[in-house]
Amino acid sequence: MFGILVPGYADALLWRARFEHYPAGRLIFAKGSPGRSMMAVLSGSIRISTMAPNGCEAVLAILNAGEIFGRWPCLPAASARPMRSR
Repeated sequence: MFGILVPGYADALLWRARFEHYPAGRLIFAKGSPGRSMMAVLSGSIRISTMAPNGCEAVLAILNAGEIFGRWPCLPAASARPMRSR
């Protein structure tokens, strides 16, 4: 993904990056929370889900190491999150 960036831009992004660890099952962000960041899975997996009309959790995707999720804060659509992530 970062291979298409102008030289030096990926380094600038990484300079601003912060590394966080989330224990298994912990909520990373909730549906409707402000979309202020883009995240990358470095190890393990992330479950992207929402609540189905019947009240059960509907799993939309399982993301693994190397995949990106969240919102790009520079895009206009980066307002409220449409789903939650664990």
